Amino acid sequence: MCLPSQASACGVCADEGSRSRSVIAGSFTLRIKIHSRRESRKKRCSGSRVGCISAIRPSNELCKGLADCVCPNESISHGSVARRFFCSAQPLIAHAPRVPRCPWATTEPAIAYHDEEWGVPVHDDRMLFEFLILEGAQAGLSWITILKKRNNYRKAFDGFRAEKIARYGAREMKRLLSDAGIIRNRLKIAATISNAKAFLALLEEMESFDAYLWSFVGGKPIQNQWRSMTDVPARTKESDAMSRNLLRQGFKFVGSTICYALMQATGMVNDHLVTCPRHAELGGAPRRK
Repeated sequence: MCLPSQASACGVCADEGSRSRSVIAGSFTLRIKIHSRRESRKKRCSGSRVGCISAIRPSNELCKGLADCVCPNESISHGSVARRFFCSAQPLIAHAPRVPRCPWATTEPAIAYHDEEWGVPVHDDRMLFEFLILEGAQAGLSWITILKKRNNYRKAFDGFRAEKIARYGAREMKRLLSDAGIIRNRLKIAATISNAKAFLALLEEMESFDAYLWSFVGGKPIQNQWRSMTDVPARTKESDAMSRNLLRQGFKFVGSTICYALMQATGMVNDHLVTCPRHAELGGAPRRK
């Protein structure tokens, strides 16, 4: 189950038989039930037991406290989204269970992004520009791919400072096309430079990028009441209007679907499912029982 040097820390491999243990790790408590070979129907590591881990109290420190506690070859059932969450890092680490998140947030960094950023209203021009660029970069790819490269993007594009990006020339284009830390798509990189210029031009006419974008939702978040991911739209009349206007302003990679993803990310719409705690935390009406 655990590496020899870790056995005393996690308490999983200390004894034979079937029993329950409590392990204190920082500010949270874990219960570990050890099944004998005959009792367990799960895949096993080289030992004769498999640990079923469930957290009693959620904690952001859970992964840190349990780092390397579970054997990388051990198989632990994911269960339902409502019961437990796992990060994709090896070795396998259990996240604290809680009232179910939106089902797309099952691995890091998506879990932290879901819990701390997604759907939180953003009113900073630079951050809104960053999200616009990242959502465009995501086109045709998974958002988790962009999240993992986010810091690389910030470094490669000078912290998404539009005034610097707008001055990029052939030298910077060559540098970006050779940067393995970002999506090396010539059209997307060129669009980022073009969008920086459009962003600065728009600021000469508008009060702020913030006021401009939020005007498409009337200046306040739209509180949706989705019960299933199949209910969540890919585009709306608001994102259609935003897309058309951005295109007229000279922006690229700003189709309606990209605009709606931007609206979701920056809190213009609250698209957390009603079963997710973040829905109510971000102003949504409490779920009807």
